[in-house]
Amino acid sequence: MACVISAEDVPYEEDVLREPFKIASWLCYLSARAEAPPAKREAIYERALRVLPGSYKLWHAYLTELADAARPVAVTGRAAHDAALNGAFEPTLAAGMSRMPRIWHMYASALLDQRLLTRARQALDRALRALPVTQHHRVWPLVLRLAYFPGCPAVTAVRLLRRYLQFDPAYAEEFIAYLVSAGRFREAAEQLATAISDDGFRSAKGTTKRQLLLDLCDLLAKHPDDVAGMPVEAILRSAVCKFPEEYGVLWTTLAVKDFRLVFESYLHFEHAVVAAEPELDKGGQEENSASVLQGCWLADKDDADLNVAKLERLLERRPELLNRVQLRQNPHEVQAWHERVKIFHTDPARQAAAYAEALSTIDPMKTPGKPHTLWLAFAKMYEGRGLLDSAREVFRRATQVNFKAVDDLAAVWCEWAEMELRHDNHETAIDLIRQATSEPSVEVRRRVAAAPAERGETAQIKLHKSLKLWCLYADLMETHGALESTCAVYERIHDLGLTTPLLVLNHASLLQEQNRFEDAFLVCQRGVRSFKHPHAEPIWAAYLAQSVQRYGRAGRRG
Repeated sequence: MACVISAEDVPYEEDVLREPFKIASWLCYLSARAEAPPAKREAIYERALRVLPGSYKLWHAYLTELADAARPVAVTGRAAHDAALNGAFEPTLAAGMSRMPRIWHMYASALLDQRLLTRARQALDRALRALPVTQHHRVWPLVLRLAYFPGCPAVTAVRLLRRYLQFDPAYAEEFIAYLVSAGRFREAAEQLATAISDDGFRSAKGTTKRQLLLDLCDLLAKHPDDVAGMPVEAILRSAVCKFPEEYGVLWTTLAVKDFRLVFESYLHFEHAVVAAEPELDKGGQEENSASVLQGCWLADKDDADLNVAKLERLLERRPELLNRVQLRQNPHEVQAWHERVKIFHTDPARQAAAYAEALSTIDPMKTPGKPHTLWLAFAKMYEGRGLLDSAREVFRRATQVNFKAVDDLAAVWCEWAEMELRHDNHETAIDLIRQATSEPSVEVRRRVAAAPAERGETAQIKLHKSLKLWCLYADLMETHGALESTCAVYERIHDLGLTTPLLVLNHASLLQEQNRFEDAFLVCQRGVRSFKHPHAEPIWAAYLAQSVQRYGRAGRRG
């Protein structure tokens, strides 16, 4: 690359020409020309590296400068910078820097930042082959970053994590957690079984073998189809023998699998009892049967109808019994409680009792489902029967629950308000949303401060920043409120940093309908300052169109 030498460069040029193999001369030259254009500095680096190709300090400074130059550039214009950076790494490695873990780290990090996952994986493979084992700990964190990268395929991630497991066996629990999250339950169960059977395994989290075995049993019971081929029953029964104190839990785990066998045996028994009645009525065998069954309740001829009724009742109760077994296995399973309520669709009292039992049993922090749906369904049941006061009480209690997600709590408030709207209680609905979007009260803050630290910040504390609530609030005020009140809601949304381009356009459109054009323009101006490209484009389009339409006509009239 051609380099124009200025008068200021002459002293440094003389130094590097006099002692070209002295790295201090080149570094001094680069330091003095720190403000020079990138092309000139790149030319100086290339000259220095041709003379000193084995200088780690020069290569590292060169690559760092290229990376720093590419970082602030917008994504749409980074292609050239990224290509120059990536192209500089290969000559660096060929010059003998492949023994330097820091160079590999910079290379792989740059590829991951550019989302070039295949090239990053190949570079990491080369790094592990080029570096000694004692330096692999510098590379593996990037391998983990690649494995957990959002765009990394699950198959690739599993292979990477399985390789890392060979380097660090203590990572087994994290690997198992990833397999479960990826839906690869068979592999997760196999890894758990391997860890349990390995006498040398030591959990990095302090998890005992007993807990690992219970986790394995739970996984096998919840995903029986995915673990087909594994000796599920043998594993569970061995766990029962090894940990007798967990007898009840483990047998409950087995119960879902064995329920069909138990139920069919019970059903077969009841069928046999019913079938035995006609035999007892035969004249030739009646005395013998009576002598054999003397003192047995089967000998009572009046029990025939009762036995048939018991058989029919058993068949009717099968869904209920199976559901109860499932809930004993996992009492925090939201969908199982919904199914239990459906079983009692003809009995409102039992439905209400099932909802009450579910809401007193489920811990919102332990369930993977959406517990707020149970509260909503419970309230809707009362509403459907015209018991609005009972429905309101359910909603009121639901708003005090510390749900895992703010959106769950917001959904409760929204559904409560919508119920009031369905019954033409508009002011009540507005008051409810106004209460939900208010800053947390002193009582709420005191209750949060007294809660255990591991629970974290409650949903009630963050509720007033829920966009779902504010959108409903704005809709309610547009429909049933005054213009100033509606504008105040939109302004509050903007102050909280929750606004969206659509809300800005709605606010401006509302003002335009009321012929408050200047206020609408101010809203658009604030909107375009709040958003960057491309999110500000719809606001700009509406703003410019309205401006031209209004001021353009005025200009023609002038």
